[in-house]
Amino acid sequence: MKKLYSKGARACLIVLGTLFAICFIVSGIVAINAERMGFFSFSENEARKALMRIAAEDYAVIAAMGHDKNFNAETLSNTNLRYAVVKGDKSILNEDGEPDYLFRNFEGEIPEDHQTITLTLSKGCTYAVSDKLFGQLGEGPNHIIESEKSDDHRKEFNIEGIGYDRINQSLYVFYNGSLQILNSAEVISEGADGYTEDGEEFDMPSVDDAYSLIWENRRKEAGVSDNRLYIDGKGYEPVSNILKNTKFMLYSTDTVMLTADNVADISSLHDELDTSEHDIWLENPTTIGTWESLAYGQDYTFICFPAPDMVLNGDYYSQAETLLANRGVICGAIIAAMVIFGLLVAACVVLYILAAGHDKDKEGISETIPDRMPMEVSAFVFLMIAFFPLCVIKETNAYESVIYYVFLAIALVIMFVSVFLWIGTVAVNVKRGQFWKNTVLYKLFIKGMIRWGREFRFVFKNLKMGVRVWLIFAAVSFAEMFCLAWFDVAGGFILLWLIEKVLVIILIHKILKQFAVLKNTALSIAAGDVTEPVDTSKMLIDYEEQGNALNIIRTGMNEAMDERIKSERLKTELITNVSHDIKTPLTSIINYVDLMQKEKTDNEKINEYLEVLDRQSGKLKKLIEDLIEASKAATGNIKMQMEDVNARVLLNQSIGEFEERLEQKNIKLVTEVPEEDIHIQADSRYLWRVLDNLMNNIVKYSQEGTRAYVDLKQLGDHVRFVFRNTSRDELNISADELMERFVRGDASRNTDGNGLGLSIASSLTEAMGGKLTLSIDGDLFKATVEF
Repeated sequence: MKKLYSKGARACLIVLGTLFAICFIVSGIVAINAERMGFFSFSENEARKALMRIAAEDYAVIAAMGHDKNFNAETLSNTNLRYAVVKGDKSILNEDGEPDYLFRNFEGEIPEDHQTITLTLSKGCTYAVSDKLFGQLGEGPNHIIESEKSDDHRKEFNIEGIGYDRINQSLYVFYNGSLQILNSAEVISEGADGYTEDGEEFDMPSVDDAYSLIWENRRKEAGVSDNRLYIDGKGYEPVSNILKNTKFMLYSTDTVMLTADNVADISSLHDELDTSEHDIWLENPTTIGTWESLAYGQDYTFICFPAPDMVLNGDYYSQAETLLANRGVICGAIIAAMVIFGLLVAACVVLYILAAGHDKDKEGISETIPDRMPMEVSAFVFLMIAFFPLCVIKETNAYESVIYYVFLAIALVIMFVSVFLWIGTVAVNVKRGQFWKNTVLYKLFIKGMIRWGREFRFVFKNLKMGVRVWLIFAAVSFAEMFCLAWFDVAGGFILLWLIEKVLVIILIHKILKQFAVLKNTALSIAAGDVTEPVDTSKMLIDYEEQGNALNIIRTGMNEAMDERIKSERLKTELITNVSHDIKTPLTSIINYVDLMQKEKTDNEKINEYLEVLDRQSGKLKKLIEDLIEASKAATGNIKMQMEDVNARVLLNQSIGEFEERLEQKNIKLVTEVPEEDIHIQADSRYLWRVLDNLMNNIVKYSQEGTRAYVDLKQLGDHVRFVFRNTSRDELNISADELMERFVRGDASRNTDGNGLGLSIASSLTEAMGGKLTLSIDGDLFKATVEF
């Protein structure tokens, strides 16, 4: 896959994908044209009729080129064409008797499978012909390019019937004794956009009543009373009997709708119908406008059919036969080409999407300039690049030029390259997870609305007056709006009023937000949070002064806190250093006292003095050790070895260590410890020290003859130790003060202890990720340790 990450590989994918896409479109166009000729849906007989009709039309144009020689075109002498020419339109063939042929190259009767082509010829006619059945690229089949016309001769005829040829898929109108193809109409089938059975969604009037009257008049003329539709005295079935849910849109001065119930199915006349276009149009839904024939030219009808002994010599009929013989292969090849090229296009698109944004020399997804553009902007740019050449080519109107198709191919290449590049841009944004965020809608509206929403919530949360201010503003605005409506103020003034309200809303919001920021900062400083300064760069002048004043206060408090922290650190370092300095001579004193006690003496006074020295030096040693440990715990210099500790077992062991001392003080210990094990993450040595300090605190300071309580509970993911006892002395001190070093509940300081136990326990608990809290209620002392 990394082979596709190079720029060259991605360029190859774009080139190949573009070529395959053009081939897919070409094969699709070929398939559409083939379907129009009935290659896919027509039966063998219908397809033959359609191709023979096209060949006859091409032959008729060549025959018309020889009208100055009585239509004896020498180029048709060696073809399989048998034809005759009659002056006038094809209605002359319906007259009784043999028509007056201007020319024919056959003897005998005309076969049933003949085609009749009517062409209008004039002096100024020019012709476009080709030796190919469907013409050359850029030229199309044989046709007459132009004819002289006169605006002085124009006629109107009432429509006497309307029919539909399902084979040719064309609508015909019957007027002045002939059926003529009508191009100003469209067939609407079920499933088309806007289709409804009653036609209401098309928002156009129906002309069914007018045509029902036309058909009723034709029945009266024919002397019949059935439900068929009569054209020139012959009855036809309505199209609705064959094609369900089909309608016809007729384009005249107003577009109208006609249901298939009032359109005759004239497919049986397919071979006799004239498919050439004439200058006719709908003056209104029931009237035809046309040029008077003699004013600009003469109609000629060409009767064409293939020779019975057809020879495949490459003429139009031969080409038609060859196409019919290879119809299955051609249809299969067209479908196969569409499937293969479609799959190849899809493969190129998928591979290009996978490779988009990657670089073989870099990790991650890299961006280009188009990738950084908002998605709507990049889509607009690429679409402009893609379709601008097509629009330019369309405006040239040079459809009958080979150069036109060359430029069309270039335009298609530009279009597909642009589409590929845009798909790559979309893929890069999706891979980076910023497709939605990299849009104009999000950046300008959604993001702005989110920011404004947060600011409004901030104002309402921190400023009680904010709600009242907006309510007053809403009331005033409503009153102004009522006055504007009452006095019928001009629209221009209302627009200015709306602009003014928008500006006032922005101003009020800005003032309230800045005031809320100042108030929130002041409350934070009052609560002891002095970390965040006030940004006064965009504040109004008065608010900016208040913000600067708050920043000065914050700076002063920060400096004071820094000085306090520095003082605490120096005091801790002093205690640690002094403790180390005292510990060295104290060790010597303890050792010499021990040596002197080992020397036997009968002097009781000396023995008493040595006992006092030993006891007091031991207390001093314990004090120094506690001081060092308290300093380490407070400064975080203790290395914890966290492990899985059984809290139940450790607590029971700690309680067991103090059972004898509790009995001596006549203190009854009530425990609530679960039978199942409770495990926590802690350092077992220091957790033991915490529990030991708290139990020692109970022994030292509890009132004799009272009860003390120790609980252990599992609360979800937390474990809680609770120690409660009744104090012997009055606790005229706060819980926070008791947590300080050298502070004791015994104000007279007559008991053992140095006031460091709770401070050490608190520091060790925090170092292990827990929390020690104290509470005092009268003489009830409670310590809670929670992990």
